[in-house]
Amino acid sequence: KNYSCKYENNLLFLGFLKLNHFLIFNGDEDMTDKDVVMTSDEVLDYIRENVEEFDKLEISYNRVFAGGDVLGLDFSEYNGVPGFKIMISLDGKVINDAVEIDLIKFKEDIIEVTHYPQDEEKESVYIEVM
Repeated sequence: KNYSCKYENNLLFLGFLKLNHFLIFNGDEDMTDKDVVMTSDEVLDYIRENVEEFDKLEISYNRVFAGGDVLGLDFSEYNGVPGFKIMISLDGKVINDAVEIDLIKFKEDIIEVTHYPQDEEKESVYIEVM
């Protein structure tokens, strides 16, 4: 059997998806200094240790994309259980609002995170969650 045609079609489709993503997000996917793969626990640790107020954060989780400026990080206890919530002011052409994301609750649903620190001397990071 000749499988090259099958794989060529897949490569063309993947190329189309990549171009489509580039056009939709204006090439932001290539604007990071560092690309890493982490577990969901490592992503929460990364956000806890590296993300600060007014940094730009893009997070994809559970069929949701939320991107914008970080307004606050909340590590309060809720009903005796440690919590971790983040407030993001959305960068939208249609919707400009703030959302609060419970990162503990959606930890296993996080797909990818892109972090652009406000301090330009720090590295921007794209994180793929495995």
